[in-house]
Amino acid sequence: MNPAARDSEGRKLFEKHAAPLLHLAGLQVSIVKTEHEGQTKELMAVISDTDAVVIAGGDGSLCEAITGLLRRPDDDQTIKLPIGICPVGKTNTIARRMLRGDLSDIRLLGDSMLAVIREETQTFDVLSIASDQGKPVFALAEIQWGPLRDAAEKASKYWYLGPLKKRATYVISSLKEWPQYARGKLSYVLPCEGCSKCFKSPPPPPPQRWWQSFLKTENNTKGIVFALKTQ
Repeated sequence: MNPAARDSEGRKLFEKHAAPLLHLAGLQVSIVKTEHEGQTKELMAVISDTDAVVIAGGDGSLCEAITGLLRRPDDDQTIKLPIGICPVGKTNTIARRMLRGDLSDIRLLGDSMLAVIREETQTFDVLSIASDQGKPVFALAEIQWGPLRDAAEKASKYWYLGPLKKRATYVISSLKEWPQYARGKLSYVLPCEGCSKCFKSPPPPPPQRWWQSFLKTENNTKGIVFALKTQ
């Protein structure tokens, strides 16, 4: 469990709405609270003798867990380990894709726990993000990369601006470095005939906002390679 999820409200949501359901179902649950960023990866790298793992957090905690499992030398076995989602983070994209996107946060949390209790499973493709240096990072939902993502990471520095801190972060980052752009190369694996039978076309991209026209983009550049790893 990530006790810092949703500005520390995630722990309260888990204890009030999720933990009682797991205990009433008669499941033997061992709760491990992470203390720093990256600890979920470290725990999943050594975890053993368990029937399943439930990740209490958001998309970030879930991706850390997937990364920890798939970096292991026995990833052909750990990829079969069932992973439950306890959506108590700010972003819970995968949980909403598995259930219904229009559910309230509490209903989503309750339905996710019932899916764990009933052992309802779904399979997902995994994104493998590799660079020239370091180990690969795995993700399930999406990739956020570039100047906007870099600026968002610095938002906490401007806590004294209250609700304006996120907008101020983008403005200040733009003033410090302009124009901003990121270079990258995208590669992917086409779905096989079996996947094509159940493949659903992705939704259309959101409409472009006026300020996005000022962001510089480049094609056919070298850099980070993104590859799709399918189960």
